[in-house]
Amino acid sequence: MLTFRCAAQCNTPETKIMVLGDSWAFFSWTNNSYNENLDRFGFTDIRANSSIDISINGARAENYFSDPDRKQKIADFLAANPEIEYCHISLGGNDVLGEWNKNMTTPQLDSLLGVIVYNLRRDIDTVLSLKPDLKFIISGYDYPNFVETAALSSLHPYYGQWTDMGQPDALEINTALARLTQSYTDSAAVWSNVYFVNNNGLMQWTYGQTTPLIIPPYATYPAHYVPLPGGDLNYPSPRTAMALSGTDSFHLGDDSFECFIKRHFEEFYWVSLRDFDASIGAADTSLNGNITSTSTNSASIKTGKVDIDEVQGIITFNTSLLNQALDIESASIFLNRQNLSGGNLASQDLTIEIKSGYFGANLQLENDDYISSGDASAIACTYGTVEKNDYWIRIDLPGSMLPFINKTGYTQFKLKYSGAGTNNYFEFKNSGDSINQPFLDVNYDFSTSENEIIPQADILIYPNPAEEQINFSLPGSKYKRIISAELINCTGKTVFKGDYVSSKGSISAAGLPSGIYYLVITEGNKRESSKIIISN
Repeated sequence: MLTFRCAAQCNTPETKIMVLGDSWAFFSWTNNSYNENLDRFGFTDIRANSSIDISINGARAENYFSDPDRKQKIADFLAANPEIEYCHISLGGNDVLGEWNKNMTTPQLDSLLGVIVYNLRRDIDTVLSLKPDLKFIISGYDYPNFVETAALSSLHPYYGQWTDMGQPDALEINTALARLTQSYTDSAAVWSNVYFVNNNGLMQWTYGQTTPLIIPPYATYPAHYVPLPGGDLNYPSPRTAMALSGTDSFHLGDDSFECFIKRHFEEFYWVSLRDFDASIGAADTSLNGNITSTSTNSASIKTGKVDIDEVQGIITFNTSLLNQALDIESASIFLNRQNLSGGNLASQDLTIEIKSGYFGANLQLENDDYISSGDASAIACTYGTVEKNDYWIRIDLPGSMLPFINKTGYTQFKLKYSGAGTNNYFEFKNSGDSINQPFLDVNYDFSTSENEIIPQADILIYPNPAEEQINFSLPGSKYKRIISAELINCTGKTVFKGDYVSSKGSISAAGLPSGIYYLVITEGNKRESSKIIISN
């Protein structure tokens, strides 16, 4: 068995997310909502940051760059953080609050929303002129609560703004915000490298209306009751979610902003930051669990010490699903914390062993797995604070382990915190569901393929993520002959192939499982590919 050593967290943290925009950008940044979620999802080596020069209270899409120095401030920020890949942008809410009135006709509202979207696109293009390869995430907003705050007193700071809007009730202002949300959804669907996360109703879904609303409809509803996204247009966001002890009409509190940004991770960053070519879940829960010298248990994946006895975690992946023609360039395991006994082990050395096939005499958990040796062993590079239940730990596999991933069968891993004290152990979830089960993410080395696929930026795919239909085009109509379009899933399997006589076309995504896919365009012996997310 090969043995080698790494430090617990091997990568120096890099700032990859730039936050800019209005007060929602400012408060979510100053509340540290992004980095708290990066910690939650196992990315302590990635940071988000902003400054008071680019996240500004009161900023609008129409006037964000009215200050001629702002573009230079962003240029300076990007120069100081050259590793930035994502721009998390929040603009448009103040435009609505400042211009919308409940007495607007439908054409007037459409005109206002069109101007907001136009200005947002202009702002994005200005930032792109500084760094053309940025990915943009439009964060949107959630429903406000003017009707239980500003409406109760003319002394409230938002009373004048609420009056300027015609003193709308919850249904009226929520309907206008829902229209803005739809405009963002439609625009992001056709803008390249721009993504939008619909958060409408998130606070309703998270907190519920546990005390009767003081205005019509006067009712209550429990948490996780309303549809998400969307919520119930008849209700404001609950006061529990709002800042200033529930008296702020528009902004969320600290915990609520963390929840708000968490949804962006669940809907976008969780997949995008992992950036895998193939992802395999440890779905057979009977093959995962923990072992001691005398017992086995598949209720959870436990590692550390129970009393004074070492307990080892076992995880099994069916790696025959991987593409056998491609070498593996990198791989990571993600585990979701179920429980912790004693002190947090995240900063301690985690030993990982790999076995091509299985430890012991057979694939099932058994006592002789405890003393059975793997093909290689290492002190792993791990990421994530794992400070609470439902937080993820990421384990990056050393390159020397990658040849032992078995592409024709199963691969097992053994986890050990040998330095844990008495009754000090992690329990990770051994879940059959696709959200919480352990994952093995793999990236291929495409340069070793005989039929090399060269990623290109000139394939325009929209919408991305896609649900029902994938549209693609090649700007400039560079292809004059018949082209072949092939959709390949993360295991390397072709799920669609068709020929086209023009430089654009569409593919049905209905019925395809959610995940990462590659759209490969072939003309003669030239192949170009672009990654797409399908979310069904």
